[in-house]
Amino acid sequence: METDLDSTPFENSITGLQETGELSKQAITFLNMATLHFLTDNLDEAETCIQQALSSDSSPGSEGVAYSLVYLHLRKGSFASALKVLKKRRVEASTSEADLEIC
Repeated sequence: METDLDSTPFENSITGLQETGELSKQAITFLNMATLHFLTDNLDEAETCIQQALSSDSSPGSEGVAYSLVYLHLRKGSFASALKVLKKRRVEASTSEADLEIC
């Protein structure tokens, strides 16, 4: 049973941007766990949580997952991979949503 609360926008703790509630509750939980791991500098666990968020959600091209991937790549020093995710997100926004992958 869905309520109005399910579609209420919320603020992404990493990006500070408003999310629209497109993500499943399970994907949101994994992204929250990834945020915790970012804060404790446990990037491997953060990556695992992001992968789980990608696999648990039917719309993995959502902004929360994409920006989490970008942040992960930046924290790991992989600027080319971060740029690749941003470019892929830009193309998806102009066409249709497609699966994001961790590079």
